Amino acid sequence: MINKSDFDKIVEESRQYTGKEIDRLLIYLPSGALVLTIAFGDMIDLKDAGYKIFLLSTWIFFALSLVLKLFSHYSLFYMYNYFILKNKARVKYHQKVGKYLSNGALFLFISGLASFIFYLFINLTNL
Repeated sequence: MINKSDFDKIVEESRQYTGKEIDRLLIYLPSGALVLTIAFGDMIDLKDAGYKIFLLSTWIFFALSLVLKLFSHYSLFYMYNYFILKNKARVKYHQKVGKYLSNGALFLFISGLASFIFYLFINLTNL
C-alpha cells in the first residue's frame, strides 16, 4: 500500500509532467499549423481564393499564440527567480500572468484553427 507522502509525490510528478507536455504542445501545434497553412497557401492559387482575410487571420492567430507562449515562459522564469528570493507577492503576480498568457495562447491557437477551417470550407465549397 502507498502511503500519503508517496502518493502526493506521484501526483505532483504527474502534474509537472502534464504541465510540461501541455506547454510543449502549445508551442508545437501552432508552429506546425503555421507552417502547414503557409505551405497550403503556396499550393493553391490565391488569386481565385475567396475570403483571404481568413487565411491571413489564421497566420496572425498562430503567430500571436507563439508570442504569448514565449512571454508566458518569460514570466514564469521571473516567477522562479522571485521564488528563490522569497518574494511571495511577485511570485503570485508572475504565476497569474503566466497562466493568463498560456490561456491566451490556447485561445489564439483555437481561433486560428477555426479561421483556417472556415477558410477551407468557403474555398472548397466554391470549387
